[in-house]
Amino acid sequence: MAEKTLRVRTKQSKTESGPAPSVQEERSALDSLGQSLAPFGLSPPQITNLWVALKSKPALLLSGPGEGVRDHLAMDLARTIAGPQADRLLRLQGHPWWAAKARNQVQFIRAQQRLTSLRLRTFLDQAGDSEFDAGLLFAVMLDVSRAELHEYFVDLPRQVSSAGGVVELPLNFAPRPTRYPDQLYWLATFDFRLSGWLDPRLLDAATIVEVGTGPPLEGADLTPRLPSGLKISETLVRNRRFHPNVARALLPNHPHDRDALRPLRCLLAILRKRGLEPPSGLISDGLLYLENAWDVAGDGLFDFDPVANGLLAGEYWLKQSALPRLRGMLRQHQALQLDLRAWLEAEFPKIGAADEPALRSYPQRVAV
Repeated sequence: MAEKTLRVRTKQSKTESGPAPSVQEERSALDSLGQSLAPFGLSPPQITNLWVALKSKPALLLSGPGEGVRDHLAMDLARTIAGPQADRLLRLQGHPWWAAKARNQVQFIRAQQRLTSLRLRTFLDQAGDSEFDAGLLFAVMLDVSRAELHEYFVDLPRQVSSAGGVVELPLNFAPRPTRYPDQLYWLATFDFRLSGWLDPRLLDAATIVEVGTGPPLEGADLTPRLPSGLKISETLVRNRRFHPNVARALLPNHPHDRDALRPLRCLLAILRKRGLEPPSGLISDGLLYLENAWDVAGDGLFDFDPVANGLLAGEYWLKQSALPRLRGMLRQHQALQLDLRAWLEAEFPKIGAADEPALRSYPQRVAV
């Protein structure tokens, strides 16, 4: 059975059904993206991680403190890829936190929900016009709550999969499903303090990326520098792989297959050693991210050295997807926790106990 995620309804990209993209265009797009986001002081691996995340799933969640750069980064990332056309980008405000001290707080919250749902459905309707077929669209929701994360990244994908479109939004219902456009990307930002309480099903539709705590570089111009002569959106569409079977089929003669999938294979071996089945979505998630970390020629996007590229891609995948999916299991199995800590210390020393709460201490309920 197909997983109920946004990517289930997404058509195969041109890479999957048409001629292969040129080897150099993805490198050029990455360089241009790095130049556009330079004011945020992101390292090349961080830029590459954002790119690989967008190649793997049609939704990206940025987690960080309220005073950080997450909202600016989300908007500039969307503008850089979507292009200068204002009608390709929809900015939405999440939970009205400013209403917390208001006497009629519930009224303000419901009014914000109605407005958000109305604007989103209108945007989806307009996206069905033929003029939008050639480019990507972005919906960016800023400072969302835990409930909104569930509504838009768990419930909404379920509707898209089962009903063929969007029927119900918060305080907004349509008698017929509104078509969910294939070219739409979702970006959202939320407070990092919610990270430990998130539904693992969020990871089926979206990649969660932690961003820095500081402001953008002082005196920097936050207006994206759009590259000339290169459309990043077209490059992204041609190179993305949203389906695990497509990700594997595109690189049948992958010269570095062992390096590409080593993190996933090792993690599955650790689970099998303890007689445990991998959580739902873990394998397909690993295939998507780890294969998207290589270009069509089989060269690494993080690093030209295949071993270094495999390690960097594995590190990001483990932190952003694999370990969060395993949290419930880790709280129940001390032996698994010990095995994972030993493996991470040996192969991924940057992922310490401080990075993953489930590895900080032994669980109270022990199953060895």
